[in-house]
Amino acid sequence: MTLATATLLRLGSLHHSDSTSVAVPTGTISVSVEGNVIVFQGLKAAVINDPVDYDNQEIYAVVKDTTVFAAGQTVYWDPVNTVPATTGFIRMGKCVKAAASGDATVQVRLLKDARGASQAQVVAGTALTNSVTPTTMGSITIPPNYLQAGDRLKIRAQVIAPATNSTDTLQLNLQMTPGTSGSAVNLSATAAVDVANNDIGYFDFEVVIRTNGATGTMVGCGVQALGTPGTVTAKPQALASSTIDTTQSQIVGVQGTWSVANAGDSARLDVLNVELIRA
Repeated sequence: MTLATATLLRLGSLHHSDSTSVAVPTGTISVSVEGNVIVFQGLKAAVINDPVDYDNQEIYAVVKDTTVFAAGQTVYWDPVNTVPATTGFIRMGKCVKAAASGDATVQVRLLKDARGASQAQVVAGTALTNSVTPTTMGSITIPPNYLQAGDRLKIRAQVIAPATNSTDTLQLNLQMTPGTSGSAVNLSATAAVDVANNDIGYFDFEVVIRTNGATGTMVGCGVQALGTPGTVTAKPQALASSTIDTTQSQIVGVQGTWSVANAGDSARLDVLNVELIRA
């Protein structure tokens, strides 16, 4: 368990009054930037500064570092530095009020029931070119001691080969790699394919955590494909029961390998999404 300091600012399961900054028709229901439902209970249309009611959830001022947050932004938990973050795998909640670099805290409407977590690669990966070394093209890290028995990881990834040379082949592996020590597990792998310009590789794979701990276990299944978009055949694959040390961080990544080191070969990871669904 990682700890941070937070101060309760507003109780949940209550209503509090505020004033509207715009004209509001009678009977209006809307949602504020951090997710609270705004209910206007008047019998006639409201004008600017008329009162409205907010349907509350608890809001905390959480101690932060110099990270800047915008109102309405999803706030994530950084279990290594034990502070709120703007990216990550574990969602804390929504930012209620903009927090500047010099602010000591950020106001967060907490998600009390953490039944899911997710992260997506938001920028294209660095192109893999002129190399025969197996190379991780992009990855997402799941924090240590977070995975539990019964958790499902839904993983989707897409690679494009915008430039290719001669009959050089490309192979892709979807992997789970321990963050501290141990060997990577290949969840799914394509064949080595003589790709053409703008061919794509694709993984749609689901992992189920059967047991957790240092000798935890997982199984999985899904499909993979590498070839011409629209015509390449997706091939089902299964992951037999494999060891996963959930006490370590686990890195979900896509590894690419060219058969020839040629500057005319290029492959790029454009999509990597990892979603956790907790029973």
